Amino acid sequence: MKKSISISIGGIIFHIEEDGYLILNEYLESIRQHFSAYPDSHEIIDDIENRIAELFFSKLTDNKQAIILEDVEELISTMGSLDDFETIEKEFGTDRDYFQNEEEQFFEEPNRLFRDESRKVLGGVLAGLAQYFQIDPLWMRLGFLILFFGFSFIPSVATVLALVYLCLIFIMPARNDFPEQKNEKKIYRDPDQKVLGGVCAGFSAFYGIDITIVRLIFIALIFLGGTAIFIYAALWVILPEAQTPSQKVKMQGQPITLENIESNIRKRLNNIEGEENIATKILLFPFRILAELLTVLQSVLGPLLTFLADIFRVFLGFITSFTGFVTLVVLLIIAVASMGWLGNDIVVGDFPLPTELITTVTSPALVVTGFFLMAIPAFYLIILGMIFFFKRSIGNRAFHITMLSLWGIAMIVGLFLIPKTVAQFKKSGSVEISEVIPYPADSLLILNLNKNKGFDWAETKLKIRGYSGDNIKVVQTLEARGKSTYEAEDNARQILYGYTVNESIISLDRFFQLDKNGKFRNQKHLTTLYLPFGLHFQMSPALGTVLRNTLSPNGYRVNQLADNEWVYTGDGLQCVTCITKEQFHYNSNVKKNQISGYYEEFEVAPFKKIEVNGSLKAEIFPSEDFEVIAIGNEEAIADCKIKSRNGTLNLSNGGLKNIFSDERIKILVGCPTIKAIEAGGSTHVIIQDFKEEESISLYANGASNIDLFGEYEEVLGNAEGASNISLKGKAKFGAFNTSGASNVKAQEFWVKNAEVTSSGASSVKLSAQEYLKAEASGSSNIFYEGNPTIDAATSGAAQVEQIGN
Repeated sequence: MKKSISISIGGIIFHIEEDGYLILNEYLESIRQHFSAYPDSHEIIDDIENRIAELFFSKLTDNKQAIILEDVEELISTMGSLDDFETIEKEFGTDRDYFQNEEEQFFEEPNRLFRDESRKVLGGVLAGLAQYFQIDPLWMRLGFLILFFGFSFIPSVATVLALVYLCLIFIMPARNDFPEQKNEKKIYRDPDQKVLGGVCAGFSAFYGIDITIVRLIFIALIFLGGTAIFIYAALWVILPEAQTPSQKVKMQGQPITLENIESNIRKRLNNIEGEENIATKILLFPFRILAELLTVLQSVLGPLLTFLADIFRVFLGFITSFTGFVTLVVLLIIAVASMGWLGNDIVVGDFPLPTELITTVTSPALVVTGFFLMAIPAFYLIILGMIFFFKRSIGNRAFHITMLSLWGIAMIVGLFLIPKTVAQFKKSGSVEISEVIPYPADSLLILNLNKNKGFDWAETKLKIRGYSGDNIKVVQTLEARGKSTYEAEDNARQILYGYTVNESIISLDRFFQLDKNGKFRNQKHLTTLYLPFGLHFQMSPALGTVLRNTLSPNGYRVNQLADNEWVYTGDGLQCVTCITKEQFHYNSNVKKNQISGYYEEFEVAPFKKIEVNGSLKAEIFPSEDFEVIAIGNEEAIADCKIKSRNGTLNLSNGGLKNIFSDERIKILVGCPTIKAIEAGGSTHVIIQDFKEEESISLYANGASNIDLFGEYEEVLGNAEGASNISLKGKAKFGAFNTSGASNVKAQEFWVKNAEVTSSGASSVKLSAQEYLKAEASGSSNIFYEGNPTIDAATSGAAQVEQIGN
């Protein structure tokens, strides 16, 4: 039995046997006396004690809780005694052999992944990965930044990298007592020889190159394009500063021993006392001035910037947590409603939730699975915001692994359940129901619309036709989807649609309903009303919302419905009480007799902006009236969504079958003026010459294409993803912004003054006359024709180049 003593070294409490303590105390006292005459002796002693604490800590195990005499003797052998390097006092700078391998100093343990808290910049994930692969964290961080910003033009890649990093922060356990690597050589910023930030001095020490050469290389790179400025700034942030004597020894690639610590201190004292030559002083003078300026600004603005950074951190944390919380609440409401527990009349804002129909599509298992798939990421948004807010990690490793496991299980279950649900909509089927209504030909028929309640998807479509029969014929076409054609037809029969006949008035329902046992399978309803030739009738203005392909083919508009009398003849629909077609102001640029194939016209409210999505081809032309004509397959046109609301015309085609179809639906759009075009998906939009238009804004994303023709005062173009914008004509001013792999082709579009910003792998080609401001970054290109006054700025591998006159 031996007596043990509790001591504190490097802020850690150790139990040490008495005989070992006596030798250790004598050893530390001799070190204190030896370094007492050095500048910053307290810092040197603290650093040596921290190193001793690291070595002692590696000796402790579950079965060994005290430091013994043999541990102290091994420490002295590793660190070196004062007698081992007294010759340094006589002759400085001689080479010495390294001491025994550091591998023998640490107890062996399995190589596991940890976050390195001692060397972290943001969470310690990359530092932990570097420790696992035994490389410098600098290379791991640079590799991550290259991957992240190199693929920033592909948002999904950058997003995946960010999400993976966040997941690793929560999953990987933290550790701050990693053993030092054998003869580890690390890049630090060297504060003793720094001019600006110590980056060049750090590289000089790491590679053993003269510091003047490294600085000259950086200065040359600055004048060769300015890229070195961004590289230097990034390295300034990434590289830690060598503050302690141990770090300054490791910067040279030497083992941390008393001999090397003193040797390094003496070298630096000699460097400080040395004089620089005149050329070096002149070359470094502007950088030293900049360094002093930054030092002054840091002392003046440092507290303010720290305060603003804390405000931003708290604000970011609040916004992130609030977004996650709101998302979680909405998902919970949708999940509970989808289970049918909240009734059928739920309205979120102005949007009614068809909960009764959702329950017929989804199963409870799918609802729960979908909830976990989306709720767990939302929950982690809350946690991430709290981490920003409180500056501390939340939850232990077991908790995060459990949550990740739940999400993984939900993903696997979803992969089984989702295809089963999608299969319910695989095939389409239709059923026709025909009814005859006796009606005397000499009476005036009035057609009305019942405003019954229903969802937008359940709105009927109405066509009115003339025929040579004696009675009114009502033909209902019911459509639906199912696992098979037979099942789809059976689902179509679940549609309930009503109309009433009251003497001379026929009132049609606006919305159809489903049978109480019916399941939602994308049902659709079309009513075709056949009227005998010669039967006079009136139509309520309300019918304009459901009327399809009835008025426009015959040269009429919805605003002519009110108080007018109509009749079908062998020549088509005729308005008995309207002004003649020649008197009526109708200036369509489309000659319908030249349209080949099936087409359908849509009545739309006035608009100045058009949004096109899906796989449509839209041609927009000047017209004195608003008109929309869809040309193509009848079934595909029926799937198109064409709505005009709040001054915006929305065009899209639904369903994967239309996106991947070889036959593209063509939409002709006529309007008096157009101010903005937005194209997404794989759409192709062509804008004809609007000669009197002052300005137009173009926005293309995805794989869309926009072609613009004409003369304009101002054109604003924004292309993202893999989209393309092509222009022919001219404008007084043009501003174009491209990113990702997009392109703007405007060689045949002359602009007087232009401003262009290009990033990622995008490209811009244009013709400018008087002035061009061009900013290119990444690997983008800006090519221009003409001889404008050029104001260009590039970074990375980007270029701005003249290609012709």
